[in-house]
Amino acid sequence: MQGHRRSDPSFAGPRSRSIIARIEDDLSGGTRFETDDAMDRADLEPALDANKLSRELLGDECGEGARTDADHRKARRERLERVTEALVAADVSFAAIKNLKAPYAMMSDVDLLVPDPGDHAVAARVLAERDYEFYRFRLLAHPRKMMAKRSARDPRPVDIYPDAMWIRKVVCDPESVVVRAESAPPREPSPADDLYLVATHAYSHLSVTLAELVHGVAVVEGSDVEWSRLVEQADQYGCRDALLAYVYPLDWYLRASGREPIPEDVVEALETGPVAGAVRRWWDGLEPPVEFPVQFPLHLPTVLSAAHHLPRIARTRSLRTAYKDLQSHALTLGSMLVRGEA
Repeated sequence: MQGHRRSDPSFAGPRSRSIIARIEDDLSGGTRFETDDAMDRADLEPALDANKLSRELLGDECGEGARTDADHRKARRERLERVTEALVAADVSFAAIKNLKAPYAMMSDVDLLVPDPGDHAVAARVLAERDYEFYRFRLLAHPRKMMAKRSARDPRPVDIYPDAMWIRKVVCDPESVVVRAESAPPREPSPADDLYLVATHAYSHLSVTLAELVHGVAVVEGSDVEWSRLVEQADQYGCRDALLAYVYPLDWYLRASGREPIPEDVVEALETGPVAGAVRRWWDGLEPPVEFPVQFPLHLPTVLSAAHHLPRIARTRSLRTAYKDLQSHALTLGSMLVRGEA
């Protein structure tokens, strides 16, 4: 990593620094990034939305918008608690995934990983008994993936994944994630699995937001991360590029805020190989100031990712799974090209 950005807060642009400073007040009880007082609601509100963060961070500047976001976050938190408690009572084995720990993170879906088909059926019954309606809309969705809402306008659906995959891109072993998850609801994944799932999901969506980045800070600061497990999973499932693309900005944030950085041997292990080299060239080529969310070049999570990922999936999963995996990479690439966002 280039030395000029490894510990330099000014690597982030003024909007991002201003948002980070507000988050840091909550994370550490004191601002570690300089804030730009000239930043007003017109500058920050769209940036908060793009970074999956609540308008509560604007305080009195946002008024009704802040209250709306606060109500949304409270209702989603209550739904997560109710649904996971009901599944625990029904003896379903699951893990609650992608539940961001960043202060004021805005989330919609309640995402649950339920790999066992029998448990999947029980989970469907539990939701149906609570008047959830099931629906499908996503191209290439797994045939056993369940999406449920209380109404057509419900902004907080419950998504139940049968496998650890984004669209149909397999990223790790789902049974192991569930076994290592906490026993008490909401049954969050182990710190290593938590970081890994958020990192690979961000990569599949072509960017890392401040909410996803600060989630990593909260996980690293709040627990002992088994870094070797992240590296092993990344190697086994061909996701080294995805993990490295998340580790670079996370390590920058940790250093720039005076925290303990990611161990050097972890970064070095992830930096080996040609696909990792492409990620490093992208990161080294970013010129400050950079505003978040940080966008990944389209070819990294699609073309190069498929080249690194598919051979490993083909060796460990069925030919059909590998084919759907390839289609997932192609769908992401094609949709961005069609929308003119490439």
